[in-house]
Amino acid sequence: MIENRKETFLYIALTYAITALSWGSLAILQLPATESIPAVILYLLGGFSTVIVAVFIVLRRGKNERRYYLRCFFRFRLSPWWYVMAVASATLVVGLAYGVTRILFPVEVARLSLQPFFMVIPFFFMMVFGGGIEEFGWRGIVVQNMRAMNPVSISLIVGVIWFVWHLPLFFIVGVGQYQAPMLPFFLGLMGYSFVTTALYLKTESVVPCLIFHALVNAFGELGFWVAAETPLAYWDSAVRLVVGIGFFALIVSAKNRRALTT
Repeated sequence: MIENRKETFLYIALTYAITALSWGSLAILQLPATESIPAVILYLLGGFSTVIVAVFIVLRRGKNERRYYLRCFFRFRLSPWWYVMAVASATLVVGLAYGVTRILFPVEVARLSLQPFFMVIPFFFMMVFGGGIEEFGWRGIVVQNMRAMNPVSISLIVGVIWFVWHLPLFFIVGVGQYQAPMLPFFLGLMGYSFVTTALYLKTESVVPCLIFHALVNAFGELGFWVAAETPLAYWDSAVRLVVGIGFFALIVSAKNRRALTT
């Protein structure tokens, strides 16, 4: 338990350090993230910091422990129910938020520029690397090491850590979070934290968490994300949080349906 706690602190510290060096430099120097090769390298370095440190942590472990981590990272042999749950939770977290805000703010929602829905497929594969791979660290390392704790506590703690990691993006020119309101982003992220924590604890696999994360981001690329300081943004994120907590309760109370490889 003590070793896991030290490892968790090491993971968070190293990930934050790389992020501060890369994204922090872009924010302080006000360098647009995609307009020069050095800026792109720094932007990608920050984005991949979660994976880089996760690999480092795994390599520090003994041979048997490395195998265990790798099984958790790449455990695909699960009941189809878990894949359905990952896709359904991502779709309904975003879809119900859109539906509620469309009722409450019909004029504002009508102004949203949405891309054709079929684009969710290519966007999904893009977002596997544009967010989904974070799950190797946040769930595969941090939640894995905290799994003896209460699932609600894990979701809250990891959600806050995850949000803090994103903070530099709000000050980097050229990214989606630039100058966006932080509270709606935080509320939505907490909803995602509840879902992905539950998925990992029930399956001990990063795969459904990655699918959920990549799909939510893909919907964001379609236009299902409000980055303005408006009541619409707060209602959208609040619904995402509530729906996320609802799926958390459903998942953690479900019978263990996983089918594991050996």
